[in-house]
Amino acid sequence: MFDVIVVGGRCAGAATALLLARKGFKALVVDKARFPSEIPPGHFIHRQGPRLLQRWGVLDIVRSGCPPVTRFTTDLGDFPLTGINLVRDGVAFGYAPRRGKLDAILIEAAIKSGAEFRDGFSVDDYTFYDATVMGIRGHSYKGGPTVGERAQITIGADGRRSSLARAVGAPRYEEIPPLACRYFSYWSGAGLDGLEIYLREARRLFMRFRGDTADPDFRGLSVRWLLKLHVSAFLECMPEFAALPYDRYHTAWQKLHGLCHCCSFL
Repeated sequence: MFDVIVVGGRCAGAATALLLARKGFKALVVDKARFPSEIPPGHFIHRQGPRLLQRWGVLDIVRSGCPPVTRFTTDLGDFPLTGINLVRDGVAFGYAPRRGKLDAILIEAAIKSGAEFRDGFSVDDYTFYDATVMGIRGHSYKGGPTVGERAQITIGADGRRSSLARAVGAPRYEEIPPLACRYFSYWSGAGLDGLEIYLREARRLFMRFRGDTADPDFRGLSVRWLLKLHVSAFLECMPEFAALPYDRYHTAWQKLHGLCHCCSFL
């Protein structure tokens, strides 16, 4: 019998279990994915994120393999606006770790605080007493019989398509149908420095410097535009991109042109 079961062990579920375990609660975290593993969303930590990581005592681990982002450029088409030296009390404006590493750091911190974690565990169903969720039933990727666990509280941290939300019939609100798609990839030697956002008509280009313990010079580029629009359409809207300082942008520019004939990439 657990005090709390958290379904979903990514950044939300791991952080929840971490805080509960530190308060003395007996917490179980389950996730159908094997850890560590990558997922597309959430590649940039900013706003209150870095401060929370510092408060939880894991920021030093995150930034040990992830250079701080202290420069931010926004270009809406008229002129670029750049902020530099964006550091306060030793905490940078943002950090861009790979999700596999970030999630692993958080879940390891939760485990050290006393939480139990089972990755590769799929929740098949929830157990109820009247209208109250009393636990979960599921199975491990290793096979074997269905396992049941009980808890006083069950928390769904398993994303937009939460199985717990469906099980309890949670209402949807402020729901907006998909309006855009996002394509992204990672490249080394792109010559980027900090976070840069360019907006042209209905198309957006995000570029950000990344870091990796195995390759300190690792960079990343993320491209987003409205559904059915092509990378080349963005480039046609922004010919001045080619005129930017060659030593900083030539590699990224060449790679963007290379995407124009790719229907999908990851």
